[in-house]
Amino acid sequence: MIWDITPVLPLTYYLPPGFWPHFGPDPRMCVAIGPGRLMQELQTLDLLTGVASPRHQAHTADVHSVAFSPDGRWVASASGDGTARVWDSSTGNPVTPPLVHDAGVGNARFSFSGQWLVTGSPDGTARLWNVRTGQPLAPPLRHGDITDAQFSPDHTRVLTVTLDRQARLWETPTGRAVGDSLAHLGPAGSAQFSPDARLVVTFPKAGAARLWYATDGKPAGPELAHQEPLSGALFSPDSRRLFTVSGMAIHSWNVATGARIGEPLVHPNPVLDARFAADGRRLVVLTGRGAWLWDAVSGRRLSGPLGSAGEFHMVRLDREARRAVLTLYTGAVELWDPMSVQRLAEPWNHGVEALSGLFTQDERHVVTYAEDHTIRVWYSPEPPLPAPAWLADLAEALAGRRFNPGGAIEPIPGSERWVAFDRVRAIPRGDFYGDWAGWFLARGGSRTLSPASSLTVEEDASRLAAFDTLPALISAAHLDPTNRAILTRLAVHLRATATNESTAHRGPLAEWLSRRPSAGE
Repeated sequence: MIWDITPVLPLTYYLPPGFWPHFGPDPRMCVAIGPGRLMQELQTLDLLTGVASPRHQAHTADVHSVAFSPDGRWVASASGDGTARVWDSSTGNPVTPPLVHDAGVGNARFSFSGQWLVTGSPDGTARLWNVRTGQPLAPPLRHGDITDAQFSPDHTRVLTVTLDRQARLWETPTGRAVGDSLAHLGPAGSAQFSPDARLVVTFPKAGAARLWYATDGKPAGPELAHQEPLSGALFSPDSRRLFTVSGMAIHSWNVATGARIGEPLVHPNPVLDARFAADGRRLVVLTGRGAWLWDAVSGRRLSGPLGSAGEFHMVRLDREARRAVLTLYTGAVELWDPMSVQRLAEPWNHGVEALSGLFTQDERHVVTYAEDHTIRVWYSPEPPLPAPAWLADLAEALAGRRFNPGGAIEPIPGSERWVAFDRVRAIPRGDFYGDWAGWFLARGGSRTLSPASSLTVEEDASRLAAFDTLPALISAAHLDPTNRAILTRLAVHLRATATNESTAHRGPLAEWLSRRPSAGE
């Protein structure tokens, strides 16, 4: 038998109706923003500890965008009320006074140092701010109806893009314009800096991509022509190559010469996303029907497709590209070994469309988010190798079967099985497998959600019940099925929602739960 030793009991959060999460550089930190009337409200969450700031009104109109500082310490919000704000991501407290424009603020982004903020607005300006003081760094950068503004990685330039798809460079912190406007981008065009801050690429949806020098705004080579519409572009981490996404292919270009490199990386379906692994060499590409891993230097396909049958939303690699997490429209979340093209664990399931899956910075957890506004945190470390010999003994004891010296399967006497369990219980804690063994053999509600968690199953049931929604109470009852308070609240919600033919069955279920005895009765 094959045993999956990775615990699959997630830490679940139910966002208030209509709230949407925005994840930080470490996805354990999350900011929740509500839509419509509630989109003015903001709450910060540490998803590993469950610590949440009070929910409070952040703005007097809808929030258009949210951005974290690179270190995750601060979070900026841009609102239709004509202001941007900076908040402490751990407490939710304001760091700056309102940063004011003459019209709604469409976006806000931090510099790579986290000390400056740029905001863009339909009032025709982008503005530079000192995050610590909340004061302007320079006069407004006047450039039409601005839809995007971003800092260069060395924070010496700002790039703005307007509604009519004009791009322009600005010097920081003086705010002086650099050269002329860059090429007209056309509908759905975009622009971004290279990692070394030397270049800007502009890529209209229809037409050719183009490179520009960030120092003076002049062209840095010929146009990069494509036969199909462009949907994206990304630089290699060393800034020596540019990769453009066009239809089902990814094209590689020499940044110094503008020459095409090798043959396109061709896929059987249109490319949705492409990202580099931390080594800067391997490229993971997502299509609607799976993910593919490429050697971006040689152009050789390393593996693929990753993923089961179905349509995919997202793929992310861990730092060493040893694991890939994929989210599917079916609600499944899958963990794969990109090189062997083997699934590493049974799929996790949200039950509804899974929108995102992200590794936390310590790579011991995966944070997933689904269409029903639930966030789940799954304990998913990479077990160290080699595994201890007692792990196979434990697997045999659990199965009650083993291979005898002749290779045949034979039953294990009950007394030997209990000896094996006691031997595992005596294993010292302090390493991965010892901590896992203690967690695995723990009993009852005192068992924690995972070896890395301090939250017991009973405590998590009470935490879920506090959300006081039907889905949360159902989850709480699964965890602690004899808790009278949880069953009573669940019965109330079932009775209240038994309002039509499709939900009429909830009424009798509520009555049954009301009569069900609790533990000890």
